[in-house]
Amino acid sequence: MELDRLSAVIRPRNPWESIDLGFALAQRWFLPLWALWWVAALLPGGLLLLPLHGNVDLWLVAMWWLKPLYESVLLFWLSRALFGDVASVAGTVRQIGAAFPPRLWPHLLWRRLGPARSFTMPVTLLERLSGRPRRERLRILRGGAGAASWLTIICVHLETLLWLSALLLIAFMIPDQLPELDLRAAIFDDSSRLYWLGTCCTLAAMSVIAPFYVAAGFALYLGRRTELEAWDLELRFRRGLAAGRGLDRPRAMPERPRSASA
Repeated sequence: MELDRLSAVIRPRNPWESIDLGFALAQRWFLPLWALWWVAALLPGGLLLLPLHGNVDLWLVAMWWLKPLYESVLLFWLSRALFGDVASVAGTVRQIGAAFPPRLWPHLLWRRLGPARSFTMPVTLLERLSGRPRRERLRILRGGAGAASWLTIICVHLETLLWLSALLLIAFMIPDQLPELDLRAAIFDDSSRLYWLGTCCTLAAMSVIAPFYVAAGFALYLGRRTELEAWDLELRFRRGLAAGRGLDRPRAMPERPRSASA
């Protein structure tokens, strides 16, 4: 790992400081991360819409269940952007196959409901570990799992608040001359066309929170590795060594000034 290329300050952080760093990274790169979430979500969403177009609830549950699929793409982009390789959205789409771990299906089955998913996914995706090596690695890194679980709970509540806020904003923006928005139908009546409006607001809320969720989990992972592997000390040593080499480098001898009689 090329620590010299990191675009964030490496130092020991407690888990909540790491989450704050992740939120700052998501804010900095929100637009490409948000666009990549939609790119990753629209293809399976379109495929699922064909058999499930008559059952909006099942379609929405399926889109929610496939979240690890979209988050893998965001983590792939973020792990490279943090080390100076800020790729375009189109460039990432061309190599999207590399964004998925060799065994993605466990993340879509029994690991899907794991509350520390954002913290454990870098072990599978970036370190490419599975089976017993993965379990041993997570046992070593387990110090960040508690904060990652709280991160999941917080982000679920934020998604719900955004979803309801979007519906209320649409309802308040409708002019008085037009019929009022039936919020009950948009939330509960799956036979109403307005229910699709509530579904779209749910997807929009998920897309907004996803960059912060993925970036915060990745920052927790980096913070735990910094704590265990002393990345900050290694980086200081490298910089001190480079500075020492610069001082030991022989300097060019200055030219002797010529005398006036020459």
